[in-house]
Amino acid sequence: MIALVDPLSSGVFLSSALRECGQGLLHVYEERFSGAARSDASAPVLIVSGDTAETVAALRRRGVRHVIPGSEFGVALAHELAAALGLARNEDETAAARRDKALMGEVLGRAGVPCAGQASVATVEELTRRCGVLGFRSS
Repeated sequence: MIALVDPLSSGVFLSSALRECGQGLLHVYEERFSGAARSDASAPVLIVSGDTAETVAALRRRGVRHVIPGSEFGVALAHELAAALGLARNEDETAAARRDKALMGEVLGRAGVPCAGQASVATVEELTRRCGVLGFRSS
């Protein structure tokens, strides 16, 4: 059984593909996505309460053997649940980079992996300054 966490946006297609491959699925939604969860009829649904231990117990009862994110929104919770269940997951040290696009770019660049240039900015002034550094002209 696979728990697919927050299967929103393109995660709907991942869910379909897994079902086509014969995988048993449970859709796990954070409470903030309970509206989407209530309209999801494609797989059994579990809406996560604030209690991780309760959620982990529910996943164990259902025989979950894999926990994967179903969208960008589910990356952190999928990692947390897989860790709590003692299941395979990505390294703890890379969890932040899988959720933060700017940090992801930095990590990839340090590893020598070609990636798109990007910058995080907080103010218009910082944006203007960064655009000049990156070779963009402001109009």
